[in-house]
Amino acid sequence: MRRVAVIGGGIAGLGAAWALDRSGRVDVTLLEAEQYVGGHTCTVQLDDAGRSLPVDMGFIVHNPNTYPRLLRLFDELEVETRSTEMSFSVACHGCGLEYAGRGIGRQLDRFMRPRMLRLVGEIRRFWVDARSALDDPALEPLTLQQFVDSRGYSRDFQQHYLVPLTAAIWSTSPGGALEFPIHWALRFLHNHGVLQARGHEWRTVVGGSRSYVDAILRRIGGTVRTDAPVLGIRRDDDGVDVLIAGAAQPERFDEVVLATHADTSLALLTDADELERELLGQFRFTTNDVVLHEDRALLPRRRAAISAWNYQLPDCAGTGSRPTLTYSMNRLQGLDTTRPISVTLNRGAQVDPQLVLERRTMSHPQFTHESLRAQRRLPELDGRRRTWLCGAWQRYGFHEDGLWSGQRVASGLVARLRDAHVDDRTRH
Repeated sequence: MRRVAVIGGGIAGLGAAWALDRSGRVDVTLLEAEQYVGGHTCTVQLDDAGRSLPVDMGFIVHNPNTYPRLLRLFDELEVETRSTEMSFSVACHGCGLEYAGRGIGRQLDRFMRPRMLRLVGEIRRFWVDARSALDDPALEPLTLQQFVDSRGYSRDFQQHYLVPLTAAIWSTSPGGALEFPIHWALRFLHNHGVLQARGHEWRTVVGGSRSYVDAILRRIGGTVRTDAPVLGIRRDDDGVDVLIAGAAQPERFDEVVLATHADTSLALLTDADELERELLGQFRFTTNDVVLHEDRALLPRRRAAISAWNYQLPDCAGTGSRPTLTYSMNRLQGLDTTRPISVTLNRGAQVDPQLVLERRTMSHPQFTHESLRAQRRLPELDGRRRTWLCGAWQRYGFHEDGLWSGQRVASGLVARLRDAHVDDRTRH
């Protein structure tokens, strides 16, 4: 049985390891640098009056329409989910604008002031324009910014709706939120029901998203090692040497699956060749500070405006290097508590230190025309030099994408081993 190292215990690595283990052809070793497996699946167990209250800080929601692989995995693992909401609010500290809607794509028509009526009108026009632009090949070279500029959308619409929306969805900087390639961004928004008044049904994992990770770890064979950062990988014709922190010698494997961000994967490949450097070097990532807390001040001033997702703009310019967003976990997870439990991105300094429950740093991919061109060429690296790469960065950057990529490389690796076995039998 071939030995395969899967490096990285996020959804891509877990998906790859699970599929490889179930193939019966591979002895899997999952190596995770952190002290826990899960990556962005991060559930914190809070003490709430003597009972455990699981709260998610990373992966929180999914929907049946665009997460089919994840739903099949949940069914296989018998993981329970529940319905949730995806309401969205925006508050601008520059002009004082504050509004909320039901679902990321729906705005409230009850705002009768001229400014809000104009904004709602532009939002609805954008839905129509965006859907009609999906199949227009002439728009392929454009960014989201160029598209809305060419259609005459106001700065108010861009800075108080589209920037918060895209920055929140992709955890990207407000300054770069409209630099996404137009077709790529609109296709995602359309598939996720954002370009319409009534969106998809959204769900969350009962007991926290950690539940599915624990279910995999209970059932998977092979070896799972945490607190095992990989320092470097070197390949030859006969196998792969993986150097793990604290080890005197590299460990030998037949194949390696890199389920890490593209930049991390490239850094680990001490013998990376020109093609690997060319393709993996096109991907960029940004870090976001994530704080779990119970500071009510990070939510909208008006209680009626408090939504599942609450975006805060420091000013009307819509610039900045990182998004500022607060998730109401009471709404998203239906928490049975009176405490205002929230998760805030990149406003940790504004959170009352006495109300901080947990701090983490998470990385998210940023997408450009160059990275999308590199995405299309990634199959050229499949199995090359005994190396397989996967991660959510290979598609849209979400949980379904990570699982898809992990299962894809597992399928390719197993097929190669099966073909090699057939060849061996034929020769003998």
